[in-house]
Amino acid sequence: GLLWVATDAGIGRYDGGSWTTYDMADGLDSNSITSLFQDELGGLWAGSRGGERGLNLFREGSRWGAPPPNFLPPLPVEYPNVTVMGGNEDVGYFAGLEDEGLLYFEGESWLLLTEADGLPAGGVLDALLTWDSLWVSYEEAVVQFDLETGDWETWPLEYVHTIFETAGGEIWFGGAWRAMWYDPYTGDYEEYDTDTGPIPGWLVTDIAEDERGLYFASYGGGVTQYDGSRWDTWLTDAELGGNWIEAIVQDGTGGVWFTHPGTGLSRYQTQNDSWDLYGEINGALNWPSYPGVDGKGQVWIGDESELLYFDGQGWQTFAPPELVDASIYGIDFGPGDVIWIATDLGLKRHDPASGDWMTFTGADHPILDEYWTFLAASDGTVWVGGEEGLAHYDGSAWTDPVALG
Repeated sequence: GLLWVATDAGIGRYDGGSWTTYDMADGLDSNSITSLFQDELGGLWAGSRGGERGLNLFREGSRWGAPPPNFLPPLPVEYPNVTVMGGNEDVGYFAGLEDEGLLYFEGESWLLLTEADGLPAGGVLDALLTWDSLWVSYEEAVVQFDLETGDWETWPLEYVHTIFETAGGEIWFGGAWRAMWYDPYTGDYEEYDTDTGPIPGWLVTDIAEDERGLYFASYGGGVTQYDGSRWDTWLTDAELGGNWIEAIVQDGTGGVWFTHPGTGLSRYQTQNDSWDLYGEINGALNWPSYPGVDGKGQVWIGDESELLYFDGQGWQTFAPPELVDASIYGIDFGPGDVIWIATDLGLKRHDPASGDWMTFTGADHPILDEYWTFLAASDGTVWVGGEEGLAHYDGSAWTDPVALG
């Protein structure tokens, strides 16, 4: 039930109500945390960059520190940069390193596997542990380690950035210009070219699965769903006006809206499986801000000095004097349809019931000098995030909920 977040300023833990921050003062060997892994005993592991040991262990009721030497000895590399880690007591533990290679612990000592052992050169990009194999991707190839014999097999798959095991035990590889399916039980495999095949975009960045099938994320090609027989790409020019999707919101009728800067917005209506494109020629905007959805389910967007909202039939304009000369970047709604608007003149708040406007800037909180994102919560408060951390507005004042770094 806890959310753990690895950052370059330590580790944040969120329990649903408050944040706790851990850094070197709490036992970490570095504030730059590059990977997280939970073992079968409930212990949380953190891989670090630039620290003396590279591995950090946290068990509930204790603090961060080095793993007990009788459980897992120190890594045999000075200042290791750990990119990925995993394992269990039955098959051992592994740690992929950014530059030095792959470390594997099978109960007695760490074994460092490098190019000198016949493995590909370069750092480890990703790794996956299955019941019988450890799969590790390098820039030059993917290596399958047999956990029973210790032998390995090299697959000629370059730049594989993600390795994924389905609920049925099949393995998928995603990377530059391709995705590949492999059935370890039959040995069958099939490649899908991302240039001319069903997956658009030149790089598969992530793979996920739910009851409807698999999802492939790609650079420049949106998201593609595969149900086992049919490929369905949603976010490309076939349905939308652009491949680079900036935001997704859902309106009050169940319609899903996508913004693609330069060419406007698109709406997918689930009830009749249809697409609509809205740009300046349709009364909308070619360069819409991050959209908001009001209590009526209407989608709002902004640009220069004005807001537009879609009432189900067409786009209507809202251009109060308080927005004159303001560049609008994002919109969100709180209770009572209080609208919050991110602009280059500050974060603006408008209460439609009273007609009051308020503007918050760096004079109210330093985070507001340069913030990246904000959220109007259902309790009427507002959260703002930026390079220096978080700021919180409780309805009367701005505070620091947590200090990062």
